Amino acid sequence: MFSIASGFLRLIRLPNLVITALALWLHWFLLLRLPLNQAGIATAFGHGSIACLGLVFALLMGAGFIINDIYDMQIDAVNKGDKRIVGNLIPVRAAWLAFYILLAVAAILALVIASYFNKTGFFWIFPVVALLLVIYSIWLKKTAFWGNLVIAILCGSVLLIPLATESETLSSLSIPGRFLIFKNFFICAFTGGLLTLARELVKDIEDIPGDQAGQARTLPVLYGIGPSKAIAFLLTFTLVLLACFLMFKTENPFWRGALIILPGFILPLVYVLYRLFKSTTPRDFHPIANLLKLCMVSGMTLLPLYLAQEHLWNG
Repeated sequence: MFSIASGFLRLIRLPNLVITALALWLHWFLLLRLPLNQAGIATAFGHGSIACLGLVFALLMGAGFIINDIYDMQIDAVNKGDKRIVGNLIPVRAAWLAFYILLAVAAILALVIASYFNKTGFFWIFPVVALLLVIYSIWLKKTAFWGNLVIAILCGSVLLIPLATESETLSSLSIPGRFLIFKNFFICAFTGGLLTLARELVKDIEDIPGDQAGQARTLPVLYGIGPSKAIAFLLTFTLVLLACFLMFKTENPFWRGALIILPGFILPLVYVLYRLFKSTTPRDFHPIANLLKLCMVSGMTLLPLYLAQEHLWNG
């Protein structure tokens, strides 16, 4: 029983879900609630409602991970061996049942939140995201680059959800204040999307043996490690340039960026560039994928913290 419960938590990638929900709350609190409160404007959503919204997207992501593993059983049999979950620890039928349960609970919770806050006009986001996750798992995941791009856009867009929840509240803010909030959110969403895209490419390089066995036509399978690595390198280098630009071009003093984003975000990305340059075989890319995941966590924490300082000290 314990092994099944443990397998289920691994199947839905519980740490990833917790990180996503916390990132949603953190961006809402630092980049939206604090600036609005500073201007004397109360937010429509509170801590509890934002936590529920984070739970909705966590459940949706968990369902996405499940259906992804269901359709990846042949690939995972090669890449993960006995460590694969669906078809090993958890039967396929049980995995499908868990997928439908998570999807249903997320849909009901999303509808309740949308109705309570009179935001039913935004409910279309839920079925669109759910449909894209299903299409990705069945078809897009095995295509060259398009599947990576869809997941990157979805992951980056999740961070913009707080803007939708407070769309009416933001209209009460001055135009410069509104512009600053939108700018900061889009910087974080763009960064999250690029990081996701780089990591997806690195994972595809790592998974070449299984993808070949599963007849997936990913970028590394079609064009080899070199071109795929070059794109991942370019994306990561772009992130380094963006972070350095923020250090010099925001109203924050340089020392604040040197303390917040230089050691925790820029330098780890520079190390990723070094590892990408040195790596040559699929096995070499597993630690790089883990490093990029850590950079995603630090980026989703440190970037909103740094950008919030600009507003709170100069807004």
